[in-house]
Amino acid sequence: MRHFCLLNDVGVRRLSSPAFSLQPGRKVVAAVAQKQQQATASPSSPPVINLPSHCIGCGVKLQQNDPAAPGFFQVPKRLLEQSSPRFDNAEVLEEEELLAHPELAASSSSPEAPDDAPPAPKRDSQMDLFDQIIDEWVPRKRTPLEIRQYGEQEEESEEAAIRCARCHSLQHNGRVKNEEAEAILPSFDFGKQVGRKIALTKFRKQMLVVVVDAVDFDGSLPTTTLKTILDFQLTRADSNPTTSRFSPDFSFLLVINKADLLPESLHRHHLEAWARQRLAAAGLPRPSTIAVVSSLRGWGVKDLLNRLQRGVGGRGDVWVVGTQNAGKSSLINAMRGAAGLGSRRDVTATHVPGTTLGALAVPGLLPAGCKLIDTPGMDQVHSLAKYLPANELKMLQPRRALKGRTFRISPGKSVLLGGLARIDVVSQERGATLYLTPWISDEVACYMGKTEGVAERRQKHLGKRLSPPTAKSGPTFPELVPTTLHLQGSEWIRSTRDVAIAGLGWVGVGVSGAAELTVWTPPGVKVSVREPLARSLAKDMERPGLGAALGEAMVEEKRVPRRTPAEKGPRKGQTMPAAKGQGGAV
Repeated sequence: MRHFCLLNDVGVRRLSSPAFSLQPGRKVVAAVAQKQQQATASPSSPPVINLPSHCIGCGVKLQQNDPAAPGFFQVPKRLLEQSSPRFDNAEVLEEEELLAHPELAASSSSPEAPDDAPPAPKRDSQMDLFDQIIDEWVPRKRTPLEIRQYGEQEEESEEAAIRCARCHSLQHNGRVKNEEAEAILPSFDFGKQVGRKIALTKFRKQMLVVVVDAVDFDGSLPTTTLKTILDFQLTRADSNPTTSRFSPDFSFLLVINKADLLPESLHRHHLEAWARQRLAAAGLPRPSTIAVVSSLRGWGVKDLLNRLQRGVGGRGDVWVVGTQNAGKSSLINAMRGAAGLGSRRDVTATHVPGTTLGALAVPGLLPAGCKLIDTPGMDQVHSLAKYLPANELKMLQPRRALKGRTFRISPGKSVLLGGLARIDVVSQERGATLYLTPWISDEVACYMGKTEGVAERRQKHLGKRLSPPTAKSGPTFPELVPTTLHLQGSEWIRSTRDVAIAGLGWVGVGVSGAAELTVWTPPGVKVSVREPLARSLAKDMERPGLGAALGEAMVEEKRVPRRTPAEKGPRKGQTMPAAKGQGGAV
Protein backbone atom coordinates (compact mmCIF):
# COMPACT_ATOMS: atom_id res chain seq x y z
CA MET A 1 0.00 0.00 0.00
CA ARG A 2 1.12 3.54 -0.76
CA HIS A 3 -0.27 6.87 0.51
CA PHE A 4 -0.67 9.67 -1.99
CA CYS A 5 -0.64 13.30 -0.96
CA LEU A 6 -2.00 16.48 -2.42
CA LEU A 7 0.88 18.78 -3.27
CA ASN A 8 0.57 22.48 -3.95
CA ASP A 9 2.62 25.62 -3.89
CA VAL A 10 2.01 26.02 -0.15
CA GLY A 11 2.91 22.59 1.21
CA VAL A 12 1.88 18.95 1.41
CA ARG A 13 -1.35 17.56 2.75
CA ARG A 14 -2.04 13.86 3.17
CA LEU A 15 -5.35 12.47 2.02
CA SER A 16 -7.62 11.32 4.85
CA SER A 17 -9.11 8.54 2.67
CA PRO A 18 -7.54 5.02 2.54
CA ALA A 19 -4.38 4.64 0.47
CA PHE A 20 -4.72 3.68 -3.17
CA SER A 21 -3.01 0.61 -4.60
CA LEU A 22 -1.28 0.87 -7.96
CA GLN A 23 -3.55 -1.11 -10.25
CA PRO A 24 -3.61 -0.78 -14.05
CA GLY A 25 -6.37 1.36 -15.50
CA ARG A 26 -7.25 3.21 -12.27
CA LYS A 27 -6.94 6.96 -11.80
CA VAL A 28 -5.62 8.69 -8.70
CA VAL A 29 -5.74 12.35 -7.69
CA ALA A 30 -2.51 14.26 -7.33
CA ALA A 31 -1.84 17.98 -7.34
CA VAL A 32 1.17 18.94 -9.46
CA ALA A 33 3.15 21.98 -8.36
CA GLN A 34 2.26 24.97 -10.51
CA LYS A 35 4.87 27.22 -12.01
CA GLN A 36 5.38 30.68 -10.54
CA GLN A 37 3.93 32.34 -13.63
CA GLN A 38 0.76 30.24 -13.49
CA ALA A 39 0.42 30.81 -9.75
CA THR A 40 0.50 34.57 -10.19
CA ALA A 41 -1.75 34.52 -13.26
CA SER A 42 -4.54 32.38 -11.80
CA PRO A 43 -6.28 33.48 -8.60
CA SER A 44 -5.77 31.17 -5.65
CA SER A 45 -8.76 29.36 -4.22
CA PRO A 46 -10.06 30.44 -0.81
CA PRO A 47 -8.56 28.66 2.21
CA VAL A 48 -10.42 25.98 4.12
CA ILE A 49 -11.15 27.09 7.72
CA ASN A 50 -13.52 25.31 10.07
CA LEU A 51 -15.27 28.28 11.68
CA PRO A 52 -17.20 27.97 14.97
CA SER A 53 -20.85 28.95 15.22
CA HIS A 54 -20.39 31.05 18.39
CA CYS A 55 -17.74 33.43 19.73
CA ILE A 56 -15.27 31.70 22.07
CA GLY A 57 -15.06 34.84 24.21
CA CYS A 58 -18.70 35.73 24.93
CA GLY A 59 -20.81 32.95 23.40
CA VAL A 60 -22.77 35.14 20.97
CA LYS A 61 -23.74 33.66 17.58
CA LEU A 62 -21.26 34.73 14.90
CA GLN A 63 -22.28 36.45 11.67
CA GLN A 64 -20.60 38.32 8.80
CA ASN A 65 -23.57 40.16 7.29
CA ASP A 66 -24.06 43.24 9.48
CA PRO A 67 -21.00 44.96 11.02
CA ALA A 68 -23.24 46.92 13.41
CA ALA A 69 -25.07 43.85 14.77
CA PRO A 70 -23.84 41.63 17.63
CA GLY A 71 -21.65 38.72 16.62
CA PHE A 72 -19.93 40.32 13.63
CA PHE A 73 -16.42 38.98 13.07
CA GLN A 74 -13.56 38.88 10.59
CA VAL A 75 -11.30 35.91 10.05
CA PRO A 76 -7.90 36.73 11.63
CA LYS A 77 -5.00 37.09 9.22
CA ARG A 78 -2.97 34.45 11.07
CA LEU A 79 -5.63 31.84 10.29
CA LEU A 80 -5.56 32.76 6.62
CA GLU A 81 -1.79 32.39 6.56
CA GLN A 82 -1.76 29.09 8.47
CA SER A 83 -4.62 27.41 6.61
CA SER A 84 -4.22 25.33 3.44
CA PRO A 85 -6.09 26.27 0.24
CA ARG A 86 -8.74 24.07 -1.31
CA PHE A 87 -7.74 21.62 -4.02
CA ASP A 88 -10.46 22.32 -6.56
CA ASN A 89 -7.96 22.63 -9.46
CA ALA A 90 -6.10 19.38 -8.81
CA GLU A 91 -5.07 17.56 -11.95
CA VAL A 92 -6.14 13.95 -12.57
CA LEU A 93 -3.21 11.83 -13.68
CA GLU A 94 -2.99 8.26 -14.82
CA GLU A 95 -0.96 5.88 -12.71
CA GLU A 96 1.33 5.40 -15.69
CA GLU A 97 2.21 9.12 -15.54
CA LEU A 98 3.05 8.78 -11.84
CA LEU A 99 5.23 5.77 -12.62
CA ALA A 100 6.91 7.78 -15.37
CA HIS A 101 7.78 10.48 -12.82
CA PRO A 102 9.25 8.64 -9.82
CA GLU A 103 10.00 11.91 -8.03
CA LEU A 104 6.24 12.57 -7.68
CA ALA A 105 5.57 9.06 -6.42
CA ALA A 106 8.44 9.32 -3.95
CA SER A 107 7.17 12.65 -2.60
CA SER A 108 3.64 11.29 -2.40
CA SER A 109 4.56 8.17 -0.45
CA SER A 110 4.42 8.20 3.32
CA PRO A 111 7.78 7.55 4.99
CA GLU A 112 6.06 6.97 8.30
CA ALA A 113 4.15 3.82 7.28
CA PRO A 114 6.13 1.13 5.41
CA ASP A 115 4.30 -1.37 3.23
CA ASP A 116 4.80 -4.31 5.57
CA ALA A 117 4.08 -2.40 8.79
CA PRO A 118 1.13 -3.79 10.78
CA PRO A 119 -1.81 -1.45 11.31
CA ALA A 120 -1.79 0.50 14.57
CA PRO A 121 -4.28 -0.85 17.10
CA LYS A 122 -7.35 1.32 17.57
CA ARG A 123 -8.77 1.91 21.00
CA ASP A 124 -12.50 2.13 21.27
CA SER A 125 -13.85 5.35 22.78
CA GLN A 126 -16.39 3.31 24.73
CA MET A 127 -13.53 1.46 26.42
CA ASP A 128 -12.01 4.78 27.45
CA LEU A 129 -15.33 5.82 28.97
CA PHE A 130 -15.61 2.44 30.74
CA ASP A 131 -12.13 2.83 32.23
CA GLN A 132 -12.99 6.33 33.38
CA ILE A 133 -16.16 5.11 35.13
CA ILE A 134 -14.20 2.34 36.82
CA ASP A 135 -11.67 4.90 38.06
CA GLU A 136 -14.52 6.85 39.64
CA TRP A 137 -15.90 3.73 41.36
CA VAL A 138 -12.62 2.40 42.71
CA PRO A 139 -11.61 4.51 45.74
CA ARG A 140 -8.06 5.68 45.82
CA LYS A 141 -6.12 8.25 47.77
CA ARG A 142 -5.83 11.62 46.07
CA THR A 143 -3.97 14.67 47.23
CA PRO A 144 -6.23 17.63 48.08
CA LEU A 145 -4.81 19.81 45.30
CA GLU A 146 -4.52 17.24 42.52
CA ILE A 147 -5.43 19.02 39.30
CA ARG A 148 -6.19 17.15 36.11
CA GLN A 149 -5.69 18.76 32.73
CA TYR A 150 -7.77 17.94 29.70
CA GLY A 151 -5.95 20.09 27.16
CA GLU A 152 -6.41 17.46 24.48
CA GLN A 153 -10.00 18.66 24.15
CA GLU A 154 -8.70 21.92 22.69
CA GLU A 155 -6.12 20.18 20.52
CA GLU A 156 -8.69 17.76 19.09
CA SER A 157 -11.11 20.56 18.28
CA GLU A 158 -11.04 21.36 14.56
CA GLU A 159 -12.78 24.70 15.00
CA ALA A 160 -10.75 27.89 14.78
CA ALA A 161 -10.53 30.23 17.79
CA ILE A 162 -12.70 33.13 16.58
CA ARG A 163 -13.76 36.14 18.65
CA CYS A 164 -16.39 38.65 17.63
CA ALA A 165 -15.50 42.30 17.00
CA ARG A 166 -16.98 43.29 20.37
CA CYS A 167 -14.72 40.90 22.30
CA HIS A 168 -11.70 41.98 20.25
CA SER A 169 -12.35 45.63 21.08
CA LEU A 170 -12.91 44.88 24.78
CA GLN A 171 -9.68 42.90 25.02
CA HIS A 172 -7.44 45.36 23.19
CA ASN A 173 -9.13 48.74 23.77
CA GLY A 174 -11.06 48.21 27.03
CA ARG A 175 -14.34 49.44 25.52
CA VAL A 176 -17.08 48.26 23.22
CA LYS A 177 -16.67 48.99 19.54
CA ASN A 178 -20.26 50.06 18.86
CA GLU A 179 -22.23 51.70 21.69
CA GLU A 180 -25.50 51.57 19.72
CA ALA A 181 -25.26 47.79 19.34
CA GLU A 182 -25.36 47.37 23.13
CA ALA A 183 -29.09 48.15 23.07
CA ILE A 184 -29.86 45.17 20.80
CA LEU A 185 -27.77 42.52 22.55
CA PRO A 186 -29.55 39.16 22.90
CA SER A 187 -31.28 38.43 26.21
CA PHE A 188 -30.76 35.28 28.27
CA ASP A 189 -33.56 33.49 30.15
CA PHE A 190 -31.95 31.78 33.14
CA GLY A 191 -35.12 29.97 34.11
CA LYS A 192 -35.39 28.32 30.71
CA GLN A 193 -31.73 28.09 29.66
CA VAL A 194 -30.34 26.91 33.02
CA GLY A 195 -33.06 25.90 35.46
CA ARG A 196 -35.20 23.96 33.02
CA LYS A 197 -32.20 22.23 31.41
CA ILE A 198 -30.93 21.13 34.81
CA ALA A 199 -34.37 19.82 35.75
CA LEU A 200 -34.83 17.84 32.51
CA THR A 201 -31.34 16.31 32.50
CA LYS A 202 -31.31 12.76 33.84
CA PHE A 203 -28.47 10.41 34.75
CA ARG A 204 -25.93 13.25 34.79
CA LYS A 205 -24.58 15.11 37.77
CA GLN A 206 -25.44 18.81 37.82
CA MET A 207 -23.44 21.42 39.71
CA LEU A 208 -24.57 25.04 40.07
CA VAL A 209 -21.66 27.38 40.88
CA VAL A 210 -22.83 30.83 42.01
CA VAL A 211 -20.10 33.50 41.99
CA VAL A 212 -20.58 36.57 44.20
CA ASP A 213 -18.46 39.65 44.84
CA ALA A 214 -16.95 39.67 48.34
CA VAL A 215 -17.07 43.48 48.57
CA ASP A 216 -20.61 43.75 47.16
CA PHE A 217 -22.07 40.52 48.56
CA ASP A 218 -25.71 41.59 48.87
CA GLY A 219 -25.68 43.50 45.59
CA SER A 220 -24.15 40.60 43.64
CA LEU A 221 -26.32 37.82 45.15
CA PRO A 222 -29.02 37.06 42.50
CA THR A 223 -31.69 36.02 45.00
CA THR A 224 -34.72 35.98 42.68
CA THR A 225 -33.01 34.10 39.85
CA LEU A 226 -31.47 31.57 42.24
CA LYS A 227 -34.86 30.78 43.77
CA THR A 228 -36.21 30.12 40.27
CA ILE A 229 -33.34 27.74 39.41
CA LEU A 230 -33.11 25.97 42.76
CA ASP A 231 -36.84 25.32 43.08
CA PHE A 232 -36.53 22.67 40.36
CA GLN A 233 -34.05 20.68 42.46
CA LEU A 234 -35.44 21.02 45.97
CA THR A 235 -37.17 18.18 47.78
CA ARG A 236 -38.98 20.05 50.51
CA ALA A 237 -39.66 18.53 53.89
CA ASP A 238 -41.62 21.60 54.96
CA SER A 239 -42.10 25.23 53.94
CA ASN A 240 -38.72 26.31 55.35
CA PRO A 241 -36.17 26.53 52.47
CA THR A 242 -33.21 26.20 54.85
CA THR A 243 -34.28 22.63 55.77
CA SER A 244 -34.86 21.57 52.15
CA ARG A 245 -32.59 19.07 50.48
CA PHE A 246 -31.38 18.78 46.92
CA SER A 247 -31.75 15.76 44.69
CA PRO A 248 -28.79 13.31 44.88
CA ASP A 249 -27.38 14.30 41.47
CA PHE A 250 -27.43 18.06 42.16
CA SER A 251 -25.11 20.25 44.22
CA PHE A 252 -25.07 23.99 44.90
CA LEU A 253 -21.70 25.75 45.38
CA LEU A 254 -21.26 29.34 46.52
CA VAL A 255 -17.98 30.96 45.42
CA ILE A 256 -16.97 34.24 47.12
CA ASN A 257 -14.63 35.92 44.65
CA LYS A 258 -12.29 38.91 45.10
CA ALA A 259 -11.33 37.83 48.62
CA ASP A 260 -8.05 39.73 48.24
CA LEU A 261 -10.02 43.01 48.49
CA LEU A 262 -11.46 42.27 51.94
CA PRO A 263 -9.83 43.69 55.10
CA GLU A 264 -6.73 41.77 56.11
CA SER A 265 -8.09 41.18 59.62
CA LEU A 266 -11.06 39.19 58.30
CA HIS A 267 -10.70 35.42 58.74
CA ARG A 268 -11.92 32.96 56.12
CA HIS A 269 -13.96 30.82 58.54
CA HIS A 270 -15.78 33.90 59.81
CA LEU A 271 -16.54 34.89 56.20
CA GLU A 272 -17.99 31.45 55.40
CA ALA A 273 -20.21 31.43 58.51
CA TRP A 274 -21.34 34.99 57.77
CA ALA A 275 -22.19 34.04 54.16
CA ARG A 276 -24.38 31.14 55.34
CA GLN A 277 -26.31 33.59 57.52
CA ARG A 278 -26.84 35.93 54.58
CA LEU A 279 -28.15 33.09 52.39
CA ALA A 280 -30.56 32.00 55.11
CA ALA A 281 -31.73 35.60 55.57
CA ALA A 282 -32.40 35.80 51.81
CA GLY A 283 -34.53 32.63 51.93
CA LEU A 284 -32.05 30.50 49.97
CA PRO A 285 -31.16 26.87 50.80
CA ARG A 286 -27.92 25.90 52.46
CA PRO A 287 -25.13 25.44 49.87
CA SER A 288 -23.22 22.20 49.55
CA THR A 289 -19.89 24.05 49.65
CA ILE A 290 -18.64 27.60 50.17
CA ALA A 291 -15.33 28.47 48.50
CA VAL A 292 -13.39 31.70 49.16
CA VAL A 293 -11.18 32.56 46.19
CA SER A 294 -9.36 35.38 44.43
CA SER A 295 -9.16 35.04 40.67
CA LEU A 296 -6.57 37.84 40.54
CA ARG A 297 -4.19 36.41 43.16
CA GLY A 298 -5.03 32.76 42.50
CA TRP A 299 -6.10 32.12 46.12
CA GLY A 300 -8.21 28.96 46.40
CA VAL A 301 -8.50 28.49 42.63
CA LYS A 302 -6.75 25.11 42.52
CA ASP A 303 -8.81 23.82 45.43
CA LEU A 304 -12.03 24.93 43.73
CA LEU A 305 -11.08 23.25 40.45
CA ASN A 306 -10.21 20.09 42.36
CA ARG A 307 -13.67 20.13 43.98
CA LEU A 308 -15.36 20.52 40.62
CA GLN A 309 -13.40 17.70 39.01
CA ARG A 310 -14.15 15.35 41.90
CA GLY A 311 -17.78 16.38 42.27
CA VAL A 312 -18.83 16.18 38.61
CA GLY A 313 -17.62 12.57 38.21
CA GLY A 314 -17.49 10.94 34.78
CA ARG A 315 -20.73 12.43 33.41
CA GLY A 316 -22.04 15.82 34.44
CA ASP A 317 -22.36 19.55 33.86
CA VAL A 318 -21.06 22.55 35.81
CA TRP A 319 -23.07 25.76 35.39
CA VAL A 320 -21.31 28.99 36.42
CA VAL A 321 -23.76 31.84 37.14
CA GLY A 322 -23.57 35.25 38.78
CA THR A 323 -24.31 38.92 38.33
CA GLN A 324 -22.41 41.24 36.05
CA ASN A 325 -18.88 42.07 37.21
CA ALA A 326 -18.92 39.38 39.91
CA GLY A 327 -15.83 37.85 38.28
CA LYS A 328 -17.21 34.69 36.65
CA SER A 329 -15.15 34.88 33.48
CA SER A 330 -12.03 35.94 35.38
CA LEU A 331 -12.47 32.95 37.69
CA ILE A 332 -12.79 30.56 34.74
CA ASN A 333 -9.63 31.97 33.17
CA ALA A 334 -7.85 31.60 36.52
CA MET A 335 -8.86 27.92 36.63
CA ARG A 336 -7.56 27.48 33.09
CA GLY A 337 -4.27 28.99 34.20
CA ALA A 338 -4.15 26.71 37.25
CA ALA A 339 -4.64 23.72 34.96
CA GLY A 340 -1.73 24.82 32.75
CA LEU A 341 -3.86 25.68 29.71
CA GLY A 342 -2.95 28.45 27.31
CA SER A 343 -4.76 31.76 26.98
CA ARG A 344 -5.75 31.30 23.32
CA ARG A 345 -9.25 30.12 24.26
CA ASP A 346 -9.74 32.21 27.41
CA VAL A 347 -13.17 33.75 27.80
CA THR A 348 -13.42 37.53 27.51
CA ALA A 349 -13.15 39.20 30.94
CA THR A 350 -13.29 43.00 31.34
CA HIS A 351 -14.67 45.60 33.73
CA VAL A 352 -17.52 46.37 31.27
CA PRO A 353 -20.77 44.85 32.60
CA GLY A 354 -22.41 42.15 30.49
CA THR A 355 -19.32 40.91 28.65
CA THR A 356 -20.61 37.32 28.27
CA LEU A 357 -23.71 37.18 26.05
CA GLY A 358 -24.58 33.48 25.74
CA ALA A 359 -24.01 30.06 27.28
CA LEU A 360 -20.38 29.20 26.55
CA ALA A 361 -18.88 25.72 26.96
CA VAL A 362 -15.29 25.97 28.24
CA PRO A 363 -13.07 23.00 27.27
CA GLY A 364 -10.02 21.62 29.01
CA LEU A 365 -11.13 21.75 32.67
CA LEU A 366 -13.38 18.69 33.03
CA PRO A 367 -13.30 15.11 31.65
CA ALA A 368 -14.54 14.32 28.15
CA GLY A 369 -18.01 13.33 29.35
CA CYS A 370 -18.52 16.61 31.25
CA LYS A 371 -19.05 20.26 30.40
CA LEU A 372 -18.28 23.52 32.18
CA ILE A 373 -20.65 26.24 30.99
CA ASP A 374 -20.16 29.96 31.51
CA THR A 375 -23.38 32.00 31.43
CA PRO A 376 -24.07 35.72 30.89
CA GLY A 377 -23.97 38.00 33.89
CA MET A 378 -27.34 38.80 35.38
CA ASP A 379 -28.46 42.41 35.20
CA GLN A 380 -27.71 44.49 38.28
CA VAL A 381 -31.10 46.16 38.41
CA HIS A 382 -30.66 47.20 42.08
CA SER A 383 -27.06 48.41 41.84
CA LEU A 384 -25.34 51.76 41.50
CA ALA A 385 -23.49 50.31 38.51
CA LYS A 386 -26.41 50.93 36.17
CA TYR A 387 -26.07 54.70 36.66
CA LEU A 388 -22.37 54.96 35.76
CA PRO A 389 -20.55 54.54 32.43
CA ALA A 390 -17.99 51.77 32.10
CA ASN A 391 -14.96 54.05 32.47
CA GLU A 392 -16.27 55.45 35.78
CA LEU A 393 -17.40 52.05 37.01
CA LYS A 394 -13.74 51.16 37.53
CA MET A 395 -13.58 53.77 40.30
CA LEU A 396 -16.06 51.73 42.37
CA GLN A 397 -13.98 48.56 42.05
CA PRO A 398 -11.18 48.54 44.67
CA ARG A 399 -7.66 47.93 43.43
CA ARG A 400 -6.24 46.85 46.80
CA ALA A 401 -7.45 45.53 50.15
CA LEU A 402 -10.10 47.76 51.70
CA LYS A 403 -9.19 50.09 54.56
CA GLY A 404 -11.96 51.58 56.62
CA ARG A 405 -12.39 55.31 57.18
CA THR A 406 -14.12 55.94 60.51
CA PHE A 407 -16.22 59.06 61.20
CA ARG A 408 -17.26 60.02 64.74
CA ILE A 409 -20.59 61.63 64.07
CA SER A 410 -23.50 62.99 66.09
CA PRO A 411 -27.16 63.55 65.22
CA GLY A 412 -27.68 66.42 62.81
CA LYS A 413 -24.60 65.57 60.74
CA SER A 414 -24.10 63.67 57.48
CA VAL A 415 -21.48 61.75 55.53
CA LEU A 416 -21.25 61.98 51.74
CA LEU A 417 -19.84 58.95 49.88
CA GLY A 418 -18.62 60.74 46.79
CA GLY A 419 -21.59 62.03 44.84
CA LEU A 420 -23.23 58.59 44.93
CA ALA A 421 -24.80 58.32 48.38
CA ARG A 422 -25.36 60.17 51.62
CA ILE A 423 -26.01 59.04 55.21
CA ASP A 424 -27.78 61.33 57.72
CA VAL A 425 -27.75 60.60 61.45
CA VAL A 426 -31.25 61.52 62.61
CA SER A 427 -31.21 60.31 66.22
CA GLN A 428 -29.24 58.19 68.68
CA GLU A 429 -30.68 56.82 71.90
CA ARG A 430 -27.97 56.42 74.53
CA GLY A 431 -25.15 58.69 73.53
CA ALA A 432 -24.22 61.81 71.70
CA THR A 433 -22.18 60.13 68.97
CA LEU A 434 -21.86 56.97 66.93
CA TYR A 435 -19.24 55.69 64.51
CA LEU A 436 -19.63 55.19 60.76
CA THR A 437 -16.91 53.23 58.92
CA PRO A 438 -17.31 53.11 55.11
CA TRP A 439 -15.63 50.11 53.47
CA ILE A 440 -15.54 51.32 49.87
CA SER A 441 -13.00 52.00 47.14
CA ASP A 442 -10.35 54.53 48.10
CA GLU A 443 -11.05 56.40 44.87
CA VAL A 444 -14.40 57.53 46.28
CA ALA A 445 -13.99 60.85 48.11
CA CYS A 446 -15.87 61.26 51.41
CA TYR A 447 -17.16 64.35 53.21
CA MET A 448 -18.54 64.89 56.74
CA GLY A 449 -20.47 67.98 57.81
CA LYS A 450 -23.78 69.33 59.07
CA THR A 451 -26.95 67.94 57.52
CA GLU A 452 -28.23 71.47 57.04
CA GLY A 453 -27.04 72.63 53.63
CA VAL A 454 -25.35 69.31 52.75
CA ALA A 455 -27.50 68.91 49.63
CA GLU A 456 -26.31 72.26 48.29
CA ARG A 457 -22.67 71.42 49.03
CA ARG A 458 -23.03 68.09 47.25
CA GLN A 459 -24.50 69.76 44.20
CA LYS A 460 -21.73 72.38 44.18
CA HIS A 461 -18.86 69.88 44.27
CA LEU A 462 -20.52 67.03 42.32
CA GLY A 463 -18.11 65.69 39.71
CA LYS A 464 -15.27 67.85 41.04
CA ARG A 465 -14.26 67.39 44.66
CA LEU A 466 -16.94 64.74 45.17
CA SER A 467 -16.49 61.92 42.69
CA PRO A 468 -17.64 59.64 41.22
CA PRO A 469 -19.59 60.62 39.20
CA THR A 470 -17.10 62.74 37.32
CA ALA A 471 -17.76 66.09 35.69
CA LYS A 472 -18.73 64.32 32.46
CA SER A 473 -21.57 62.23 33.89
CA GLY A 474 -22.40 64.40 36.91
CA PRO A 475 -25.07 66.54 35.18
CA THR A 476 -27.02 63.43 34.12
CA PHE A 477 -26.71 61.62 37.46
CA PRO A 478 -30.16 61.19 39.07
CA GLU A 479 -31.32 62.91 42.22
CA LEU A 480 -30.96 60.95 45.47
CA VAL A 481 -34.00 59.55 47.25
CA PRO A 482 -34.18 58.75 51.00
CA THR A 483 -34.50 55.40 52.78
CA THR A 484 -35.15 55.42 56.54
CA LEU A 485 -33.36 52.76 58.62
CA HIS A 486 -33.80 51.86 62.30
CA LEU A 487 -30.80 50.11 63.83
CA GLN A 488 -30.22 48.46 67.19
CA GLY A 489 -26.61 48.03 68.33
CA SER A 490 -24.91 46.68 71.45
CA GLU A 491 -21.66 48.71 71.60
CA TRP A 492 -20.02 51.68 69.98
CA ILE A 493 -16.33 50.67 70.27
CA ARG A 494 -16.74 48.43 67.20
CA SER A 495 -19.25 47.98 64.39
CA THR A 496 -22.32 46.02 65.41
CA ARG A 497 -24.43 46.54 62.27
CA ASP A 498 -23.72 47.06 58.57
CA VAL A 499 -25.55 49.22 56.04
CA ALA A 500 -24.92 47.68 52.61
CA ILE A 501 -25.39 49.78 49.45
CA ALA A 502 -25.55 47.64 46.30
CA GLY A 503 -22.71 48.36 43.91
CA LEU A 504 -20.73 50.50 46.35
CA GLY A 505 -19.82 48.43 49.43
CA TRP A 506 -20.94 48.73 53.02
CA VAL A 507 -20.78 51.10 56.02
CA GLY A 508 -20.14 49.67 59.48
CA VAL A 509 -22.15 51.28 62.29
CA GLY A 510 -20.88 51.28 65.87
CA VAL A 511 -23.80 52.24 68.10
CA SER A 512 -25.05 51.38 71.56
CA GLY A 513 -28.81 51.28 71.65
CA ALA A 514 -31.27 52.41 68.98
CA ALA A 515 -30.45 54.81 66.17
CA GLU A 516 -32.24 56.21 63.15
CA LEU A 517 -30.41 56.83 59.87
CA THR A 518 -31.52 58.19 56.52
CA VAL A 519 -29.64 56.77 53.54
CA TRP A 520 -29.87 58.71 50.27
CA THR A 521 -29.19 56.81 47.03
CA PRO A 522 -30.31 56.94 43.39
CA PRO A 523 -33.78 55.44 42.77
CA GLY A 524 -33.97 51.65 42.87
CA VAL A 525 -30.61 51.04 44.57
CA LYS A 526 -30.84 48.28 47.18
CA VAL A 527 -30.06 49.32 50.77
CA SER A 528 -30.03 46.62 53.46
CA VAL A 529 -29.13 46.24 57.13
CA ARG A 530 -27.18 43.11 58.10
CA GLU A 531 -24.83 41.56 60.62
CA PRO A 532 -21.35 43.15 60.54
CA LEU A 533 -18.72 41.65 58.27
CA ALA A 534 -15.73 43.64 59.59
CA ARG A 535 -16.12 44.87 63.17
CA SER A 536 -12.92 46.88 63.55
CA LEU A 537 -12.71 50.67 63.38
CA ALA A 538 -9.96 52.71 61.78
CA LYS A 539 -7.02 53.69 63.98
CA ASP A 540 -7.35 57.39 63.11
CA MET A 541 -10.66 59.22 62.95
CA GLU A 542 -11.57 61.27 59.90
CA ARG A 543 -11.89 65.02 60.37
CA PRO A 544 -14.87 67.12 59.33
CA GLY A 545 -14.81 68.31 55.75
CA LEU A 546 -13.37 66.50 52.80
CA GLY A 547 -11.61 63.25 53.68
CA ALA A 548 -7.98 62.49 52.97
CA ALA A 549 -8.85 59.90 50.32
CA LEU A 550 -9.26 61.78 47.07
CA GLY A 551 -11.01 60.74 43.90
CA GLU A 552 -9.51 61.04 40.45
CA ALA A 553 -11.40 64.24 39.74
CA MET A 554 -9.87 66.03 42.74
CA VAL A 555 -6.40 64.75 41.91
CA GLU A 556 -6.72 66.25 38.44
CA GLU A 557 -8.05 69.49 39.93
CA LYS A 558 -5.11 69.88 42.34
CA ARG A 559 -2.49 68.92 39.77
CA VAL A 560 -0.56 72.09 38.74
CA PRO A 561 1.19 71.95 35.36
CA ARG A 562 4.94 72.39 35.51
CA ARG A 563 6.03 75.86 34.38
CA THR A 564 8.86 76.41 31.96
CA PRO A 565 11.94 78.47 33.03
CA ALA A 566 10.71 81.35 30.90
CA GLU A 567 7.36 81.37 32.77
CA LYS A 568 9.06 81.19 36.18
CA GLY A 569 11.24 84.20 35.39
CA PRO A 570 14.92 84.76 36.26
CA ARG A 571 16.40 84.29 39.68
CA LYS A 572 17.96 87.20 41.51
CA GLY A 573 21.08 88.37 39.69
CA GLN A 574 20.44 86.06 36.73
CA THR A 575 20.24 87.20 33.10
CA MET A 576 17.83 85.68 30.61
CA PRO A 577 18.49 85.19 26.90
CA ALA A 578 17.47 88.39 25.18
CA ALA A 579 15.18 88.55 22.21
CA LYS A 580 16.43 90.00 18.96
CA GLY A 581 17.03 93.74 19.22
CA GLN A 582 16.73 93.82 23.04
CA GLY A 583 19.21 93.95 25.89
CA GLY A 584 19.98 90.93 28.06
CA ALA A 585 20.26 92.50 31.55
CA VAL A 586 17.33 92.16 33.95
